[in-house]
Amino acid sequence: MMGKVKGVGSRILQQYPKALPFWCASHLLNRCIVAACDVKEVRNMMGIADKVI
Repeated sequence: MMGKVKGVGSRILQQYPKALPFWCASHLLNRCIVAACDVKEVRNMMGIADKVI
């Protein structure tokens, strides 16, 4: 899980330990596209876009 230490999910879990964190559907789709892509340039671009967002 991203942001285990300083992410929003970790902050929510500090106050609400029973909360269930999950990825939004658009972020899951983005991660699937990145994983499925074999073109290095596209993979790099999507990785940078993921970090910026």
